Amino acid sequence: SLSGWTGGTWLPMRARAVHFVAPRRVELREVELPDPSEGRILVATEWSGISSGTELLAYRGEVDPGLPLDETLGALAGTFTFPFRYGYSAVGRVVRPAAPFREGQRVFAFHPHQDRFVVDAREAVLVDGLDPRAATMYPLVETALQVCLDAAPRLGETVVVVGLGAVGILAAALLARTGAVVLGSEPEPARRAAAAAFGVRAAGPAGRGRRLRGPGGRPGRRRRGGGRPGRRAGRRPGGRGQREPAGAGLVARAAGPRGNGPGLLLVRNQAGSPA
Repeated sequence: SLSGWTGGTWLPMRARAVHFVAPRRVELREVELPDPSEGRILVATEWSGISSGTELLAYRGEVDPGLPLDETLGALAGTFTFPFRYGYSAVGRVVRPAAPFREGQRVFAFHPHQDRFVVDAREAVLVDGLDPRAATMYPLVETALQVCLDAAPRLGETVVVVGLGAVGILAAALLARTGAVVLGSEPEPARRAAAAAFGVRAAGPAGRGRRLRGPGGRPGRRRRGGGRPGRRAGRRPGGRGQREPAGAGLVARAAGPRGNGPGLLLVRNQAGSPA
C-alpha cells in the first residue's frame, strides 16, 4: 500500500531507489521516505528519464567525486562519491496531495530514480494530459532552450549543430524558429533520420574543418556548460535553474563578410556521448 498514515500518525514508509555504488554498477536499495508534511506531496513514479550525458559519465565513474550532485536541489544533495543516488526527471501520479495539486494528477519533478518520493509542491510541475514518457524530456527541452538563448543567432545566420542526440535535435528545432538557417552534423544515420522528423537538415561529418574563430580573430568561446558535469543555468518554474548535461552548449561564431551581416554559428554538445 502507498498509504503511510495510521490513526493520524505517519508511519515510516520505504521506497526503492537506484544507487550508483561503483563504476558501471548500480543497485536497487530501500530508502525511508520523509513525512509528507503540509505543502509537500507524495508521488508514485511512472517514468524516470535517464540522461546520456552527466548521468552516463557518473555511471562510468568519470565524474570528479568531489563535485556536488546539484547545488540547488535538496533531492540531489551530496557529491559524486560512491554510493550516491542520481536522476533528475521523474514523472508520476500524486498519491497524497497538497495545494494546488489533487490526488491522481500527473506531475514532473527533479528527483533521483525512485519508485515513490516526497517533494515540495512548489517544486512539481503539472503535466496532466501529456504522454508521461515525453514529459521526462522536460529538462532536455530547457537545456536546448538555454543553448539557443546563449547562442543568440541573428536572422538569416547559418547555425551548425554538431551532435544530434536529444539535446542537439531539440536545440536545432528551436534555433530554426529564430529565423536562422540550421544545419546538423551527426555520424549516426538513425539520429540524422530522427532530426529530419523535426525538419532539421543533417549530414555526416566529412573530415576535419578549420577551427571557427570569433570576432577579431579570437577563438570561439564556451558558453554555459563549460564541460563541468552538474552545471545549472537558466530558470524554470519555481525559480530554480535547469539541469544541463555536461558540456552542453559550446558556442563559437565566425563573422560574416566584411565583419557584418549573417555569419556562421557553431553549437556543439560535449556530453558523455554526442547530444
